[in-house]
Amino acid sequence: MEARSSTQRVAAENALSEAVSRIFALAEAYPELKASETFVDLQQQLGQLEDKIAAARRFFNNAAAEYNSAREAIPGVFLAHLMGFGPRPSSN
Repeated sequence: MEARSSTQRVAAENALSEAVSRIFALAEAYPELKASETFVDLQQQLGQLEDKIAAARRFFNNAAAEYNSAREAIPGVFLAHLMGFGPRPSSN
C-alpha cells in the first residue's frame, strides 16, 4: 500500500494498528499459537514496528506544528499567503 497524502498515511497506519490488535486478540484464543517461538518473534517485531510508527508520527506532528507556526508568523504569513502555502494537519 502506497500512501500519497498525510491523510492516506494516517489511514494506513490506523489500519495496520487495527490488524496488529486483531492478531494479538487471535493469539489469546489459541494458547498453542501464543507459545510458539515464531509467533513470539512476530509479536516483538510488530511491537517494534508500532514503536517506529509512533516515533515517526511524533516527528511528523512536530514538523507540521513548526511549519504552521512559521507560516503564521511575520513574514511567513505574507509569503505563505502569496505563494499558496496552506496549513498542514497533524496525524493525530
